[in-house]
Amino acid sequence: MSLGAILIMLAAYTAPAKAQGQPQAVHGIIFDSEGNPLVGATVVVAGGVQGTTTDTKGKFTLKVKPSDSLTFSYLGYTSQTTKVGSRTKFNIRLEKDASTDIEEVVVIGYGQVAKKDLTGSVSTVKMNDIKDLPTLSVDNALQGRIAGADFMSTTGEPGATTTIRIRGTRSINASNEPLIVVDGVMDAIHDLNDINSDDIASISVLKDASSTAIYGSRGANGVILITTKRGLGTTGKPNITFKTDIGFSQLPRHLDIMNAAEFAQYRNDYASFGSDANHPDIGADTPLSGSVYPDPLSLGEGTDWIKEIT
Repeated sequence: MSLGAILIMLAAYTAPAKAQGQPQAVHGIIFDSEGNPLVGATVVVAGGVQGTTTDTKGKFTLKVKPSDSLTFSYLGYTSQTTKVGSRTKFNIRLEKDASTDIEEVVVIGYGQVAKKDLTGSVSTVKMNDIKDLPTLSVDNALQGRIAGADFMSTTGEPGATTTIRIRGTRSINASNEPLIVVDGVMDAIHDLNDINSDDIASISVLKDASSTAIYGSRGANGVILITTKRGLGTTGKPNITFKTDIGFSQLPRHLDIMNAAEFAQYRNDYASFGSDANHPDIGADTPLSGSVYPDPLSLGEGTDWIKEIT
């Protein structure tokens, strides 16, 4: 075999080996289970120190070797490890980790705190728990869901305000209504009827004296903190929610009442049997004397007032 042939064979065997060890640029996008890009997700070489994070669109770029393996991870999601090989583009979808116990966060007057670290008396209501209730206002939905808070209707009028008492009545002459704060803004609304329940993400109620340390005397009757829903901006896909409620009411039974002719006959009988015409002292000249309606049957059915009212 000639020297040239040997060199060609050596080149054929060594070229792939050299190519496999050369770093190459790979890129891709990391999504969550709903298809939204994850911002700040971590991409690292398994067993190595190389790594990067995704940008605001969930994209990443990294130089790795074909023999490397990439690990994709994000807080609260199950990590994935994929071998690079000949691939240069990775579209990874991470699923939520059901075993991850994320601490519940409670909104208070001066920020947020983990629920286990909370020392004050705070009740939190998530709107997801009451979104399917057939209620017309926020205060009606909160009735019976917050310990120590009473929601009482002032009148039976539609849209009437509700009287709220947190841990009882504190004053005889002054107002006992709690302070309502929406997204950190005091007096944004004066009544819970002024805000749509579908716009609320969560409600926290400060019930103890610590609320006065934040809001002063205005928090003496308790504070209702409302956090509204917020959009994802450019980091998420458009999300449109449509909700509608349909209801009807009907009488359990039809009331059997007298028509016009029957009522006239009843009045005639009442006047006849209740008359004092034969009384020795009063005589016949009384309001109930004689017949009230001379021809009751001519009045017919008259007006069905139950039908008109309902």
